[in-house]
Amino acid sequence: MLHSIQGFEPEGEPELHFHPEENMVRIIFCFMPPLRCEDSEYSKLFPEAFRQQMAKAVKKKVIQDDRETFLIKEANNDDINGIRLFLENFWNEYADIELTRLYLAEYDWSNACRKLKEMGEIPKTLHKACFDKLDGSYIMLKTIPELMTEVKSLTINPTETISKLPEGISDCHNLSKLNIHDAVGIDLEQVVDQIKGLPKLKELNIWNSQTTLPDNLLELASLTKLTTHGNQLTEINPSILEMPKLKQFTIWKETNLKYSKVTSLRKKAKFEVYYYNS
Repeated sequence: MLHSIQGFEPEGEPELHFHPEENMVRIIFCFMPPLRCEDSEYSKLFPEAFRQQMAKAVKKKVIQDDRETFLIKEANNDDINGIRLFLENFWNEYADIELTRLYLAEYDWSNACRKLKEMGEIPKTLHKACFDKLDGSYIMLKTIPELMTEVKSLTINPTETISKLPEGISDCHNLSKLNIHDAVGIDLEQVVDQIKGLPKLKELNIWNSQTTLPDNLLELASLTKLTTHGNQLTEINPSILEMPKLKQFTIWKETNLKYSKVTSLRKKAKFEVYYYNS
């Protein structure tokens, strides 16, 4: 039994064949990958991604029988409408989600972040395992969704002026490394208040955003590495000396900071102090 599909591939729509005697659906495509993504970086990844997404959507096992043919076994007549809706709505409802998932799986952070920004939020259908090793210029949202709270490493590189980190950062209990890049106007004292309860945070890197370091840094009880790079520091806050687990403080290209300040800190510190100004 042949069912027509409209909207998946205008140049050649797929055919949906239902074989009731075998309890099987056979979907035959004219082009796989589809012509609309043939020349994109997505084309090689598309068939397997498409198979996985269709299996999730129709809640059936989907098999790619050959390049253009997909099989859904143990299907009945009631499944036909769901399969048809999936195919006809794929480009509006599923393609961006699946493409983002693949970017994340391939650790292609720049493209993943671009797609997430375009969508404006993280769809619930993106599995949180996709974010387990996220380390990129991600933060474009005002709130970190629950799906992202498993991240271990995170870079904040905002495209606009912010004063603090996104809501939800305090729920990222597995976060061990935080990079803050070019966050003009960010209040580091507020940042420390947001992250001081994170039990696994070991490393904090601050780039191009600060003129001073706040007193409450010592509240980062688990931090072992602190790096400043290209800020406008003229002093080193002595509260750093009281940070309980700090093992390494690295100073990069702080051109307003006199070397004598670094020397003085080295004499007092129980941790390693590295200084690079070239």
